[in-house]
Formats: sequence, structure tokens, C-alpha cells
Amino acid sequence: MIEYPQPFAAVTPYFYRVTFHGDAVLTDHGPGCLAMTGYGPEDYTSDPLLWIRMVHPDEREIVQRHVARVNAGEDVLPFEHRILHRNGTTRWVRHTIIQRHNTAGAKCGYDGLLEEITEHEDLVKFFQRTMELIPDAILIADADGRVVLVNSQAERTFGQGRGELLGRSVNALIPTRFHQKHSEKCAAYVSAPCLRAMGAGSGFVGLRKEGSEFPAEISLGPLETRHGMHVVCTIRDVTERKQTEDTLRESEERFALAVRGTDAGIWDWDLRTNRVHFSTRWKSMLGYEEHEIADEFHVWEHLLHPDDRVRAMERIQAYLKGDISEYELEHRLRHKDGSYRWILARGASVRDENQLPYRMVGSHLDITEKKQAMETLREHEAQLLAAQRIQELLLPQSAPTLPGFDIAGACHPAEFAAGDYFDYPPMADHTLGLVIADVTGHGFAPALLMSAVQSQLRALVEIHSAMDAILHRVNMRLLERTDQSRFVTLFFAKIDPASRTLTYVNAGHPPGYILDKAGNVKSKLDSTTIVLGVLPDVEFIAGEYGVLEPGDILLLLTDGVLEAFSPDNIPFGVDRALGVVRDHRDGTAREIVDVLYREVLAFSRRSLPRDDVTLVVVKVH
Repeated sequence: MIEYPQPFAAVTPYFYRVTFHGDAVLTDHGPGCLAMTGYGPEDYTSDPLLWIRMVHPDEREIVQRHVARVNAGEDVLPFEHRILHRNGTTRWVRHTIIQRHNTAGAKCGYDGLLEEITEHEDLVKFFQRTMELIPDAILIADADGRVVLVNSQAERTFGQGRGELLGRSVNALIPTRFHQKHSEKCAAYVSAPCLRAMGAGSGFVGLRKEGSEFPAEISLGPLETRHGMHVVCTIRDVTERKQTEDTLRESEERFALAVRGTDAGIWDWDLRTNRVHFSTRWKSMLGYEEHEIADEFHVWEHLLHPDDRVRAMERIQAYLKGDISEYELEHRLRHKDGSYRWILARGASVRDENQLPYRMVGSHLDITEKKQAMETLREHEAQLLAAQRIQELLLPQSAPTLPGFDIAGACHPAEFAAGDYFDYPPMADHTLGLVIADVTGHGFAPALLMSAVQSQLRALVEIHSAMDAILHRVNMRLLERTDQSRFVTLFFAKIDPASRTLTYVNAGHPPGYILDKAGNVKSKLDSTTIVLGVLPDVEFIAGEYGVLEPGDILLLLTDGVLEAFSPDNIPFGVDRALGVVRDHRDGTAREIVDVLYREVLAFSRRSLPRDDVTLVVVKVH
């Protein structure tokens, strides 16, 4: 028990006594106490609650809490609060309360002592105002961990009024699960008090009045008073900062995963110090270990290919000056083994409030294989273009001049080169040959085979006039030099300009058609034998159509026309092809060839045919 002089009246007139008498509460006040409050004995007798109403409103809960502790048998240290004088002025008092027992040891009331400390009021007010200027929450707790002083920020932080905070245990301001650990820490701190800076501890979790929790950082400092050691706690709510840190961490994790997925090397250039952080992947991309490359900008300059140095530096300067909005650079860097690697660099700058760059961050991707592949592709494209040009030169550059006839042809490849071809070879017997052919497939390999067929046939027609002999030799050469996965369909005809007779061999090729001047089909020139390049000893016997009459039209085509499909998978077909020729029969042979090709593309809704398209049209005047 705390020992105080008995009775208080023997020490000071500023005493009061509360006596429990049954259900009644009797009070007795010394003259100094009455003078300090401005109330007389009759005021206390007529108003039993006057003692709490004259306490300043902000501190009534504190006084009630202390009285309750005394009634519960606890010892209570002197505490300070304000009282309201009857005339409306405020007085600061130091309040001491002790229990009183009768001769039988039973609790019969308590004695109180009020000591005016008005001379400290200005100092307390100054201290309180100073605390209000601090943006963090401030709590001052006594050695028992009870709050004795707070600022307004503490009220906002914890969502409680000053009266709710004062006199409460600090444990009430943290979640229950931390109470035991916090009490142990408090005891350890009181036994060895020291100044602890903000953020030096393991963190703090605060509890608001409505039950929500928030992360905080806390600094502690011991404060010696005449009432013993107190602890000044500065508490900073770091909810927003934690959210920002979490967002930043998630962003960094996403960036790290993205970088890992792209196998990129990362660089981070401080433009103020000219130091560059090169990631481990950046260094390994050039064959170096972590310790073998210094974090300096000149390292990158030194590794640049001499032919790229000027261009690279100009690109960087243009970006930093703002002349270009994006930084992207393809350049070569020297590998540890002495070779050069092609690198694609992309980056972005960070600028200050004056829009001056002070940092630049970016990535490196090794695109050496891509560059090599592109170079190989360009070489292949050049070769294909050359092959295409050669094939174009092998095809007739103009139609033959044959009195009484209008002749035109065209070959449209599906790829670089066609597996189709057409020709007008002059025959040894002074007749005009007409050839249209198709190798299975389309592309470069069929085009090579077709060029071989074309050159061989051209050579043979100069010395032979019999179509069966010519095709027999072509067939045998194909069997000798190609496998059976490739074969050739071919329509070979001769026109005798004197007699206007037509003789032909159809080796497995789509039929030719002869239309009269009204557009009706006069004759269908079906296959007369099998395709070339499949079997030896095939007979290529020619068939004679007869005389071509004025107004007749001869149409020869490949399956690229007939098997051109619409988006609905409908073939262009023979009837549609003959209809186009019929509708444009009054045009020239060239006009008929061109319009038929356009109709095929329009029908299939394509800019290029899916398969090679070759056409020959002969009009008889």
C-alpha cells in the first residue's frame, strides 16, 4: 500500500474525504479544496455528481477510471488533470486518491488530495502545442504502460478521442495476439531504456477503435519525470507506403519474370555518375563472368564494333535530347571469344522535373541467330527471284506472228516460280507448235523440272517434226532423271498455217476446247495417252482435229484454273471458264487470257492463285 499522511487535513487544507454510509455517499472538503473549486459544502451535498462535473470534459473519463481502480483496491499514483472553477476558469491539479478502511478493516471510502499546479500550465500547454505540430501520432506512457498524454494525430490514427486514450494500457491499442509479446518488450525496455530510432525495431501493428489493423513504425525515447520514468512513443502509419512497396515488389517480380521469359540482359545507367549496372545475364550473353566486367559506361563503348560506334552514340544522344521518342538500337558487341554478337537494345529514360534525363534503363537481346537467319533468307529470296526471272525469260516474251491467227498465253505462278509452262516452238516442218504443261506440285522443285522439260522439248522440235517421237524422248529422259513422285501432264499441238489443220497429243492434261464464233463448244480435246515420267514405252500417237474455221477459239488451260476454289469451297470449273471465254469472244486473245485470270482471282477472293495458273488462247480470223 502507498503510505500517505493521515489525515490529509493535518498536511494541507486541499483535501477532501468521501465516506460510504449505506447507500449514501458523504463528502467532506477542506477549506483550500473549497476555495480552489469555488463551491461550498452545500453544493456538494445537493449535487452528489458535482465532483465529476467540475472535471474538465476531456479528462472526466480519466478521473473516473482512476477512481474505479481505487474502488477495486488498486494503488494509484498521483495523476494530473484540469478542473473547472465555478467562475469558469481552468485549474491544473495533481490528484492523489487512497482507500480508507474502518477499524474492522472494511473499506469505508477514500481520501483525496488536490494540489494546484497552475504554475505548470503554460509549460504543459507549450508541450501539448509542440506535440500537435508533429505529423506522427505521439503517445506518452508511464512505467506501467498507461497512456498519460497524446496528440491529435494519435486520436486520428487510432480512431479514438483523447478521453478514450488517456489512462488506458498501450496493449489496448494493439491486436490481442500481440499482448503477451508486447508486455515482455515493454518490461525489457523499462529495465534498460534507450533511444530507439524510427524503423529500428521489428515493426508495430496498430488497432483502431472499429477493429481494423494497420502497419506502423515506432520510435521510443525515455522521459524522466518526478513521477518516474515515462516513455515517449512516436507512431507512424505506413499503410500507404506498404501498399506502394507491395505494388512495387509485384511490379519488380513481374518484370523479373518477363525478363527471364525473354532471356534478356538488363542494364541500368546512372547518367549523373556514368556508372552502369549490367545484369549477370547481360554479361554471360557476351561470355563473361560476373566479376569480369566493371559497371562503367566505357566498358560498353569498348565492346562496340568499330563500324557501329558512331551510329550508336548518335542514336543515344538523339534519344536523350528528345529528338526521337523511343530508343532502339541494333549493334554489335564483342564476345569474350573475339567474335561479335548482334544485339537489339531497347531502353527508356527517367527525367526530373525539368525534363532532364538522369537515368536510363533497358534490355539487351542477342539477335545474332535471327540476323544470320535473315541473311540466309535474303540470299534464298535473291536466288528465288533469280530463278523466277530465268523462268520468265524462258517463257515466250511475245506471241508468234501467224497469218490468220491471234495467239496469247500467260503463266501466273503461285510462288516464286511455276511448275506450269507454255510455249510456241517453231517445228522442223514449218508448222507452229503449241505446248502447255503442268508438273505435279508448285514451287521451286517443280519449276526446275519444268525448265528441264521445256529446254529438252525446244531442242527436239528443231530436229524432229513427229510429235510422238519428240514426246517419247522427253518421257524416257524424265524416267532416267526423276523419281516417280513427279510426273508431267502436257498438251502438245501443231497448227499448219497453210491448211489451218490442228494436230495434237494430250498426255494426261486437262482437255482443250474449241468454241465456234457463237461461243458454243465444237470439240473437247480429251487426253490421248498417259502422263509423262511414269511408264516407259508409252505410245504418244497424235490425233488430228481437222480444219480450224474462221471465228473458232482454241482454249488450253491447266488445273490451276479449274481447281481454284471459292471461300465456300466451290471449284471454278470448266463451265465457268467456258462462260468467261464465251462472254468475251469478241475481244482479242490477250484480252480473253487476262479477263479469265482476273475472274479466277475474284472467284477465289485471293490476290495470288493457290496453284499455278496457265492459259493459252488461239483465235482464228
